[in-house]
Amino acid sequence: MVSISDAAKAVNAIAKIAKRIKNYELTEKVADLQGLLMDLLAENTQLKAELTEAQHNSDFANKATLKDGAYWLDGDAVPFCQRCWEVEHNMVHLDKTGYGAYICPEEIYRRELHKSK
Repeated sequence: MVSISDAAKAVNAIAKIAKRIKNYELTEKVADLQGLLMDLLAENTQLKAELTEAQHNSDFANKATLKDGAYWLDGDAVPFCQRCWEVEHNMVHLDKTGYGAYICPEEIYRRELHKSK
């Protein structure tokens, strides 16, 4: 598979040749191509990040258990906010209050969830 950096190297080599032979029209087209490659690289980076996030979310969705108004993962003593996950797909650990309940640090107002068992 050809990588974007391989394509960029080839385009840069063509750009050097175009400058050396003083073909300004070709130099201009190569510059346009370099810009397109940079756009592709940015899009590729963004898509990889989105894929990683989707895989992470899928793992969470498959492993989390809803119990007492919060999502729990085996081996994690701190639950995740039900609202944050279900509305935004955002995994937010809840903060434990001094009274055995949990609150979500992301919510504007304090909303106590069910007391921990």
